[in-house]
Parts: sequence; C-alpha cells; structure tokens
Amino acid sequence: MTQWIKYSLLIGALLIIFGLPAPLSAQIYDTTRVVDYSQQGEFEIGGVTVTGANFSDDNAIISISGLQVGNKITIPGNAIPKAIKALWKLRLFTDVRIIKQRTLGDVVFLEIIVQERPRLSGYSYNGAKKSQHTKLNEIVDIHLLKGGIVTDNVKVNASEGIEGYYQGKGFLDARVSVREIPDSSRVNSVQLVFDVDPGDKVKIQSIDFVGNENVADRRLRKTLDETKEKRRLFASSKLVAEDFEADKELVIDYYNTLGFRDARIVSDSIWRNEDGRVMIQININEGNQYYFRNIFWKGNSVYADEVLAQ
Repeated sequence: MTQWIKYSLLIGALLIIFGLPAPLSAQIYDTTRVVDYSQQGEFEIGGVTVTGANFSDDNAIISISGLQVGNKITIPGNAIPKAIKALWKLRLFTDVRIIKQRTLGDVVFLEIIVQERPRLSGYSYNGAKKSQHTKLNEIVDIHLLKGGIVTDNVKVNASEGIEGYYQGKGFLDARVSVREIPDSSRVNSVQLVFDVDPGDKVKIQSIDFVGNENVADRRLRKTLDETKEKRRLFASSKLVAEDFEADKELVIDYYNTLGFRDARIVSDSIWRNEDGRVMIQININEGNQYYFRNIFWKGNSVYADEVLAQ
C-alpha cells in the first residue's frame, strides 16, 4: 500500500506543477500493481506523524501541510500533493514524502517524511592569506549564520561576496568555489570550505581621453586619485569600479575650475588586451568655456568698488 501512495503522489505532484487536468482514467503501472485514478476513496484523517525533522517542529510541519486530524481527504486526490507543495515552499527540506501508514475502515493514518537541509557548523578558507581572514569573515557572516540552514543561494552569495572583496583590490580574475564537508560531531550539519583563487592583480595598461581639445591627456590623468596607469615598477595600479566612478567626477571638477561649466563625460570603455591588462578610454564633451566680463557692486557703503574688485 505504501508503494501505491508513492506513485499516487508522484503523478499528482506532476499534474499540479505542470497545471494539467487529471485524466478520468489515467493509470500508472509498475511491476506489481496498477493504480487506477478513476477509483478514489474518501477517508478521514485519523493521525499524522512526522519523521526526519531534527530541527523543525513536528506540529508546525503538520499545520503547514494542512493535513489535520478529523479532516476528510480523497485518495488519490489533491490534498496530499498540495501538502507536499506547501512544505517545499518552506525551503527547509531536500526531500518531502507523504505515505499512508495504515487504514482502519475509512480512517487513514499518514506519515510525513522529510529530509532537512543541513545546518552550518562552521566554515574555513583554502587559498586565502590568514591576514585576510578577519575581513573575509565579516563578508561571509552577512550571508551565513552558524546553526542556520545551508542552501545553494547562501553559498553563492557568500562566494560572490568574497570575489567582490578581491576584485576591489584589483584581482579582477578572482574565483571562489565552496565545498560541503559533513560534520560527524553534529546531526545533519556541514562545514563549508571556501576555495579561493585570487589570480594575479590586474594592472591598468593605459588611460586615454577622447574629445579633450583644451586639456592634455597627461594633465587629466593627474586628476585621477585612485585609477592610475602602471608606469613605474612599484606604482599602484588597479581598477576598482567605485574608485573609477569617483575619479571621473574629479575630471569634471577640474574642467569646472577652468571655466568649462558644461563639461561632461559622454561615455567610457574598459577592456582587456592580449596580456590581460586593462585598457580605459574616456570620452569627454568639454562644452563652452565661460569667463567673467563685468562685475558690479551694490550696497557697498564702506568700501569702494575698486577695493572690492581687488
């Protein structure tokens, strides 16, 4: 009878997922039994038990499933697939099954079997310098909680956070993968190991400007605080997106001091050359240069116009 219910649940779940109407006389075959969906029976739920929940509350699982003692359900029917769907939505389990333990006349006793997602017992790094662990911990702790549920989503977010840290230091090719290692000292717990490959720091080969007719490239490069070409052996050179955006504002500020009040950056392009180094091109529209012509003073009773003009 248990095998019969498993096949009933499978076809019911598929019908719900794909939104297909259940055929009036659909049949499922296995090596021993034919399940005829035209033959349904109504049962009263006499009891519901939960197996496999080490961290989750049994009563909460039963409540969310909607399979309450005293309710009447049809088997095969929609009630059990609906219960499985509701439990899947919690994202707490890697497997959910509901089987019929036994029947007494028209009373059915059900068992909800779940496989909980593993819990985090700790994490470590492979390939990262020990001096960087404190900063990496701050990043990872945003996404992971010790004792919390380990999902693919939180692992991806933590890995991307670590990659972002290295990319912010100029390691644009940094890659991070994560492994789960079962923790035998705790029930259904895992250790996460982040394998870090920083790669080489990517240098800026050149920074070129287009459209700057009144200011030389060399002078504009000097206005950039953080975004520098790799010209000298020990000179700092790295591309950080936030710093680059701030540096572009400095270019416009410099133009403003020269009277180009309408100057703006039209666009910029960033690419890698064959050596893997970064090439930057910044397209500028300088606009018109403005000058002061006449200055008039009004209300100056203490100092003359000539004194104020000086």
